[in-house]
Amino acid sequence: MGVVMKPLAPPKGFVETSIYKRVKSAVDYTLTVKYPSVIRGPAGLGKTTALNKLHWNDPNAVLISASGMQKHLLQMMRLIADAMNIHVFGRTSYEVYSAITTGIRERASEGTYLFIDEAHRMNLDTLREIFDLWENYGLPIILCGNNEVAKKTRTRASTFDQISSRIGKEVSLTVMEPHDFVLFGIERGVEGIEAFDALTSYGMRTSMREAAQLLDAARLIVGGSGSIKVGQIKAAAEYSFGSKKARQMLSPD
Repeated sequence: MGVVMKPLAPPKGFVETSIYKRVKSAVDYTLTVKYPSVIRGPAGLGKTTALNKLHWNDPNAVLISASGMQKHLLQMMRLIADAMNIHVFGRTSYEVYSAITTGIRERASEGTYLFIDEAHRMNLDTLREIFDLWENYGLPIILCGNNEVAKKTRTRASTFDQISSRIGKEVSLTVMEPHDFVLFGIERGVEGIEAFDALTSYGMRTSMREAAQLLDAARLIVGGSGSIKVGQIKAAAEYSFGSKKARQMLSPD
């Protein structure tokens, strides 16, 4: 796990896509009803961008990215304490744990809540301990990751049941909407109906992340702050895929 520092500015080129609105709906639910939420979806849709924007918006939000499974409970708790600026003291593990949980209860009473991105990297035992922070200390929690987040396994069915019974809202993200790419194109300086059609077709076949990479490449071709037109989008796609596949990727049909 790693603590994500609150950014000084919102994510560059951010637009309120349908994905952002669905992620926000899960956050709003957790802050209102107080039950944990789980957000699942494939890579590249903009889940992390949405979390970063929500993190930036709200001083009460704390964001942690799970870079691996934390098998040591106390290590995981120390990271959460660091993210919440909780002073940790004590000689024994029990004293340290008690100081952390007392601090978490205080932060939760002040309105602090926790995002965990890349939550699919955490095993079920770790997730169960995380959910205990909500159940025992009142900390609102939103988990976000791919479709493996809190997934049931045959060998850990009982642990999964303990977790799933605590989830208040589950949001499953699949594909983006065509209008998302129109908004994104406007933000990135795309001009012309043909250019927007090509960008939308490409994005619907790939992801928002890959659409952003395509426009970054097109921007290099433009050179400077001029508008990105269909010619530059085609040239960027052809550079990556070749002319035949580029035509397929950019075609509305």
